[in-house]
Amino acid sequence: MGFQMALQRILNRQSFHSSAPFYLALLLLVLSLLVSLAGGWVLYTLFREAKEDELEGRLVAIAKAAEPSLASSAEFSMLMLYDGEKSGVLPSDDAGWESWFKLHADFADLSRTTYTLQVLRDKGGLTSVTLISPQKRIIADAGGARSGSVAPFVDIDRSIAWDPVLKEGAEKGTVPLYEYQGVPYKRLYIPIHIYRDGQQTDEIGAVLRIEAGMEAFQVIGRFRTQGMILGAIVTALLATVALLFHRLMRLFARIQASAAHRDRLEAMGLLTAGIAHEIRNPLGIIRALSEAVSGELDEDNPTGELVKDIVGEVERLNSLVGQYLTFAQPDATEPGGEARPFEVLQAVVKLLDKGDKQAVPVELDAAESVPPVRMNTSALRQVLLNLLMNAREATHNGRPVHVRCHTLRGGTQVEIVVSDQGEGIPPRDRKRIFDPFFTTKARGSGLGLSICRYLVAGCGGTIALESAPGEGTTVQVILPAAVQTI
Repeated sequence: MGFQMALQRILNRQSFHSSAPFYLALLLLVLSLLVSLAGGWVLYTLFREAKEDELEGRLVAIAKAAEPSLASSAEFSMLMLYDGEKSGVLPSDDAGWESWFKLHADFADLSRTTYTLQVLRDKGGLTSVTLISPQKRIIADAGGARSGSVAPFVDIDRSIAWDPVLKEGAEKGTVPLYEYQGVPYKRLYIPIHIYRDGQQTDEIGAVLRIEAGMEAFQVIGRFRTQGMILGAIVTALLATVALLFHRLMRLFARIQASAAHRDRLEAMGLLTAGIAHEIRNPLGIIRALSEAVSGELDEDNPTGELVKDIVGEVERLNSLVGQYLTFAQPDATEPGGEARPFEVLQAVVKLLDKGDKQAVPVELDAAESVPPVRMNTSALRQVLLNLLMNAREATHNGRPVHVRCHTLRGGTQVEIVVSDQGEGIPPRDRKRIFDPFFTTKARGSGLGLSICRYLVAGCGGTIALESAPGEGTTVQVILPAAVQTI
C-alpha cells in the first residue's frame, strides 16, 4: 500500500511538471493582459478627464467673457423678473409666461440678447446657448426657442448644477459628461448677476446655460480607437511572448528530465556493476558444486534432474546479470568499431531462422553496398537482435517482419527500419517504451530497448518508434556512416 502511494505521488509530480509550462505561460499571458488593460484604461480615463477639464475651463472662460454683454443686453428683462418675483406678480402657467414676456419684456433687448447668444455659440463652437430666468423660463435662446417657454433639462440638472448656482452661490454648475443617442455632451450653468448703477451685485438675474457637443470630443474618440488598436497589438505580442515562454519552459523541462534521467541511469549503472560482480562469484561456485554433484550421481538417479535444473537456473541468472552489466556500461564505439550493416543483418536473420523454423519470417531489403557504420559489430548485432526478436514476438498472425537498410544524406548516414504487423503499442506505453525496466512482457526485464537506445546514442545515432494499436510497430535506427580514409 505504501509503495502504491509513493508511486502515485511520483506520477502526480511528473504530471504537474509536464503541465507546469502551459499553466505558467497562461498565467503570464493573463497577468500581462490584465496589466495592459488596466494601464490602458487608466491612461484613457486620465486623458478623458483632462480633456473634459480642459473643455470645462474653456466653457467657463467663454461664459465669463460674455457675462457683461449679456447683463447689459438683458438688463431690463432681468430687472423685471427680479422685481416681479419680489412682488409675487409673476405668472404660473405656460400661456401666462408667454403673455408676460410679450407685455413686459423689451423686444429690442431680447433681440440683442439672442444675437449675442448666437455669436457666442458660433464663435465658441458650442451646441446650444440659452439664457434662463431663475423661474426656469427661457429669456433668450441662440436656437430660437420662444421666450417664456420652459427651459429643457433644468429639472434633470437641478440637484447637480441648477441648485448649486441659485441656492448655494456657486460660480458654476457642471453636468458630468453624458451621451445622448451616441453623442457626448458637456453642459454648464453660469450665474449672470444684475448690475445696478454700473456695479455688479450679488443678485442673480439669470443663468447662462452653454453646452458643447461631440465636436469637442472627437479627439477622445480617436484616442479610444487608437488605444483599442494598440491594445490588440499588445495582446498579440503578449500572446507571442507567452507562446515562446511556454515552448522554452517545455524545452527546459525536457532538458531537466533528460539530465535527471541520465544521472539516475549513471548511478544505477555503477550500482548494478558492483552488484553483478558480487553475484557472479557465488553463482560460479553454485554451478561448480552442482556439476560436481551431478558427476557423482548415477545416470538413473532422479536427483540428477534436480541438479540440472539448478545449473540451468544459475545460467539464466548469469545471463541476466550480463544484461545488467551491458545496460550499466554500454560501449558501442570501442576500438575496431566499424560494422557492416548488411553482413550483420544477414548473420542475425540466419541465427533467428536456425533457432525456430516455424517462427515469423523476416524479409530483408538491404544492399551490400551500404557503407559501414561507426559502431562495433557486437553492439550493432545486439541492437538488431533485440529489435528483430521484439518484432517477431509481437507478430502472431504469420505475417513477415520487414527489415530495410539504405543510406541517407548522400551516404553520410545509414537507416535501418524494422517493421512488424502485430497489435501495436498502446499510446500510454509509447512514451515509456525506452525507459529502463519498463516492459509489457510477462517475463521481460525491460532492458532490451533501453540498451538499444544507449548503444545507438553512444555512437551519435538516433532511434525512434512509431506504433498504433492494430497497425503494427516500426522502429527506425539512424547511424552515422564510418569515415572512409584512403
